[in-house]
Order: sequence, then C-alpha cells, then structure tokens
Amino acid sequence: MAGPGVEDVKEEQKALQLMIEELNKTSDPEQFNQILAMIEAQAAKLKATAVAAGDAIVASVGGTEGLASPLLEGPRPKVEVLLTPEQRQKVFDETGVNMESVLIKDDTGARTSTMRQTTPPEIEFQAIEQAHEFNRMVEAQKTISQDVADAMAGLEDSDDPRLVEALERAKADPNFLAGLNK
Repeated sequence: MAGPGVEDVKEEQKALQLMIEELNKTSDPEQFNQILAMIEAQAAKLKATAVAAGDAIVASVGGTEGLASPLLEGPRPKVEVLLTPEQRQKVFDETGVNMESVLIKDDTGARTSTMRQTTPPEIEFQAIEQAHEFNRMVEAQKTISQDVADAMAGLEDSDDPRLVEALERAKADPNFLAGLNK
C-alpha cells in the first residue's frame, strides 16, 4: 500500500501525546503558548497523516466512488460519561472542579464501540485532564482580564487626550471587550 499507514498515524499520535504531557507540566505562560502552537501544528500533521492513511487504505480496496466521508463533515461526535460519586470527589479533590460528567472526543466512533472495555481509571484520567484544562482556561481568562484592565487604566491616565478620547469612544460601543466575558 502506498502512502502513510496506521503505524505512521500511531507515531504522530504518540508525538502529540508527548507534547500534551509537556504542556501539562509547564507553568510558564510563554512556554505554554509555544507548546500549544506546537500541539496545533502536530494535530494538523496527525490529521493530514490520518487522512492520507485513510485514503491509502480506501484506494487499496478499490475506492469509495460516490460515497461522502462522514469523518470530514459536520460536528465532531463526543461521548459523555457520567462520573460516579467517587470519581466526582476524586476530580474535585485533585482539581477543585466539580464535574458531573466528562466529554470524550470520538471522531471515529472507536470510543463508543469500545466503551464497555474502558476502565474507571481511564475515565477518571480524562475527567481530571478536562478539569485541569478548565482551570488553565479560567486562569488565562483572569490574566487576560487583568492585563486588559491594566492597559485601560494606563490609557485612562494618559497625557494624550486623543488616547483618552479613543478609549471613551470604544467603551461606548456595546461590543467593546465583549469577547472577554464569555
């Protein structure tokens, strides 16, 4: 079979997982952003490799003329798993986040089909990872909000009346800073 195969996809997945683990270890915002950019690039590379591998497999069995690819269209499916009271407590104790359920990406349907074999520790791991990600997003939002508030205070205290006037005009716009409060 020509083109990348399943092993190539697994290698790209492993590289992506290593980057995610590195991201979870960092507390430096600049390094976090650099690793995040690398993760985005690696995810794109993984997707391209997976699509190419899929195309190679389809070509090796004679193609799918006239069929649409459901994996490339529409919303990405997810599996929602309700946490047990013990799992909820463990997630809360470790992260401070109260979660009732965890959403697990399932682009291919593989997670759904293998859910019976999934162990509670795997679900706990996913939930804890999502809770940590939530905490990182909350912290990033706080940092951004504080940076914006500091910048606005600096503009308000400016000796340049044009800056002060421009800020006042911006504040009058109901959409000004609307994205920060989402």
